[in-house]
Amino acid sequence: MMRDNTVTRLIQTQSGKTNLHVWRGGHSYERQKGHIYRSEWNNLLFSTRPQPQGESCLLYFDVRTPLPYVTGTFDAIDAFHIIEHLTPEEADFFLREAFRVLRSSGILRLSTPDLESVCRAYLDRVADYERSPSATNRVRYEWSVLEMLDQIAREHSSGLMRNYIEEERFDPGYAKERFGDVFEDFLGQDQPDEANRRSAAEHPARPTPRAILRAIRKRLRRAAPFSWRYRDPGSVRDFRSSGETNKWLYDHLSLTTLLAETGFEHIVRKTYRTSDIPEWERFDLDRSTHGDYPIEPSLYVEARKTRSSPRASPQ
Repeated sequence: MMRDNTVTRLIQTQSGKTNLHVWRGGHSYERQKGHIYRSEWNNLLFSTRPQPQGESCLLYFDVRTPLPYVTGTFDAIDAFHIIEHLTPEEADFFLREAFRVLRSSGILRLSTPDLESVCRAYLDRVADYERSPSATNRVRYEWSVLEMLDQIAREHSSGLMRNYIEEERFDPGYAKERFGDVFEDFLGQDQPDEANRRSAAEHPARPTPRAILRAIRKRLRRAAPFSWRYRDPGSVRDFRSSGETNKWLYDHLSLTTLLAETGFEHIVRKTYRTSDIPEWERFDLDRSTHGDYPIEPSLYVEARKTRSSPRASPQ
């Protein structure tokens, strides 16, 4: 329930804690964990879209604006892949708002793509191809470039990665290793069978009716007049302001620095299995339901609010 732009009706966990869950979306994530965070967490979905009718378990909300809660509301906040969708200035504002709505000794958990891991993967794939210039190593190299740049530079949903998938230019095993279950969102399926895990470069699959239709649509688009294929720059601007694109990437050092600058203390690195949030073992929000691996491989960092107010913003 909203009153004067402030949420007044809150959900508690079985042990009486009041937690906030903030995330941006993802079909695989919703399928696997939606029943957990909808039942015992308060939920903000980072979106610029209007609130859907009949949706009462989560609030569609632009986290670049003040959070709709009074000061000192929550015992814990889990921000799942939010901060990379904000500019550094927006991230600073969001963290200060998170600090404000946390109670004393409250915990903030952040998950985000690990810039260090992304960079190391890129350098490793370059070295692999130089040692052995196979088709598989070429595909993996190209995907390491996509992982680093495409999510930032894209001007439409899914970016160039969607084109690569439509053209079947990917190694399913490598993509799964780097993106976890989130990769299935691109494929439009929940969990691939074992045959689909084989390298597409070394074991090309027989064309399916769906793949044939995609190829036909692609050829029609190429044959269409340029005016039909042209994307309105206004639409591109609207897409890039929607919150879908990555706007910054963090490693452990930069994320720790940002948290410290906004007033958080006791900053520690965690894994997809571990957290200081009470009852985390039962929530288990970052572990795949298909196996002992993360839904989306990430950098996980937690910090506590031990001060009464955040540090002043840099001028």
